[in-house]
Amino acid sequence: MTTPTNEASRRAIKGHVTRWINNIQQYDNVQMDLTVHNLVLGAESNLRNMYNKYKRLSEGVARDMQQAEATQDQFEAEIDSQIQIEEDVGDALIIVKRKREEFKEIQAAEERKRQEETLLLMFKTQQIAADATRAQEKADQDAARAQEKADQDAARAQEKADQDAAKAQEKIDQDAARAQERAIRQQENLDQQNLFRQLIAAIPAAAAPGAPAAPAAVASTKLPKRQMKPFKGDVLEWTAFWEVCCVRESVSFETDFFLDGSTPRSDRSSLEGSAQDPKNSYDSYFRHRASLPNYKRSPVSPRKPLFGWFCATAQRRAV
Repeated sequence: MTTPTNEASRRAIKGHVTRWINNIQQYDNVQMDLTVHNLVLGAESNLRNMYNKYKRLSEGVARDMQQAEATQDQFEAEIDSQIQIEEDVGDALIIVKRKREEFKEIQAAEERKRQEETLLLMFKTQQIAADATRAQEKADQDAARAQEKADQDAARAQEKADQDAAKAQEKIDQDAARAQERAIRQQENLDQQNLFRQLIAAIPAAAAPGAPAAPAAVASTKLPKRQMKPFKGDVLEWTAFWEVCCVRESVSFETDFFLDGSTPRSDRSSLEGSAQDPKNSYDSYFRHRASLPNYKRSPVSPRKPLFGWFCATAQRRAV
């Protein structure tokens, strides 16, 4: 029996089928990546094409065998050959399927990794932005606190400067007021001293016994009037009377009040009531002084009369 034409063509196609099956099997233990995945897909496509041709030619071979009245053993051998090829193609396609799923898992893992990296990058970006925002807020707060402290320091410095200036001005004013007051007191004392010098000069001196009377003065100095409240003998009013009459006028008791140590050079026109009795007023005054707290008794001559006699004379002369 001659070999049919379909059998010769199928034999050539079977060689291609076997070659693509071997090509797929070599990727069974290879780590999948995009390149291997594309090679496996190309080999799968070629294997399916060759196997489809193989099946069509196998149908033609079966018809040829029927026409050639092939034996039962030949038919069984043909069926076993087709089953073996079909099993080999199925195993190769299973490898392709497994490699495709493996590549999908790799892709899914890579996608998850990309998503995780994207999320991590987003998180890092947000964290960096948050850190930058917090740093800016802290810088703004520090700047605000520094500005506030500078303002407070400037305000305190200005307040201290104002206080120092006010104190300096107050001291200047006080010094000026004290200087003016001293000048006024000095001028008052000078005026009072001049006045009392004129008063004392106007009082005639006592003549010696047997001496001729001094001729009357041709002209006398007219002194200004001095208003003086009369002293009535009340010891409580003596201090004020003494200050007005004697202390404020800067008159010396020993040199100006008396002529001979016992008789005053003035009359008693400024005295009223019991004050006109020299001994009574004098004793009442010093009894009052002795009754005051912390009074230190000093030796006093009993010949010293009431101090107001001279002041009365001064008032009379002024009128």
